[in-house]
Amino acid sequence: MKKNALRILALILVVTAAALALTGCFGMMGEMPKVTNEEAKSETPYEQRKLGFVQNAAAAQVNVDTPLGFFCYEDNKLRILTENSKTEEHDDSVSYTVTVYDGKKAEGAQPAVGGLSEDRSNKLAEGMDYAYCIKENGYLYLNSRVLGDVEITASCANGSAFGQNEPLKLEVAPHTIKLFDIIIAGIGLYLIFSAIVGKGKLFQNDFIKEGKEEEHKKIVRITSLVIGVLMLATVAIALFDKYGEYRLVSVAIFGVVLAAFIISTILLRRCTDLEAKRKAMNDRYAPYGGKTPASAFIFDENEPTVDDIQK
Repeated sequence: MKKNALRILALILVVTAAALALTGCFGMMGEMPKVTNEEAKSETPYEQRKLGFVQNAAAAQVNVDTPLGFFCYEDNKLRILTENSKTEEHDDSVSYTVTVYDGKKAEGAQPAVGGLSEDRSNKLAEGMDYAYCIKENGYLYLNSRVLGDVEITASCANGSAFGQNEPLKLEVAPHTIKLFDIIIAGIGLYLIFSAIVGKGKLFQNDFIKEGKEEEHKKIVRITSLVIGVLMLATVAIALFDKYGEYRLVSVAIFGVVLAAFIISTILLRRCTDLEAKRKAMNDRYAPYGGKTPASAFIFDENEPTVDDIQK
């Protein structure tokens, strides 16, 4: 049980590390855009340079600080522009606006009864329902508590405008299930199945003390069932918690899983003959089964010598 549980935990850690490593490798390919990058020489006059926006995410995630992307000149996407971007020759500062709507964007002013216009726009209140800013790395971050459409407009000090006629459109998306959650679900189902059947590699132990077989099996079954149910609970939260309001609950459940694993390990040690296990491990890893091999250069008395062979 202990060995297989460690393998399961190791699998989870390996998958997580691989995902992080791949993300880092893709991000490190080529030169990275930075606020501190020097301005490249451009053949386009300063007044004619166009402001652009490089997207980092297709959508913002609700209740999460999401980096949407960064502003830059279209002819130099390695230098990130912010509100304070300036050189000795030119002012490259950017002013911007992010608007979030409650659901799909609705028409703003529409005629009402009596000929008066009524504002039926579903714009959200900035600072109350959502907040945005450019952080130190130069990326524009958005944190919204509501799902809906997003529009971004901006202008540069050189007179270039971005999104004035047609704003850049994104959306605030709900939390969705990820590959990691699918792996956790698979492990949880395997543990529950093993607990119900009462067979499998989790129950294999060649060093159980005499008379402790049933206790060992009972501990493994209860532990597998508890951990399996808790893993499926975290997946259920990830599946139905589209606003990410129960992330702390998932963290607490993971803590309970670790606690259950530690307690089961302690209980299983009481059912295991540690001395016999230690002896078996020593015999397994000792060279030549614990016996010292004869030297390759020591010959028996009857072995022929070089002179005998030449004769």
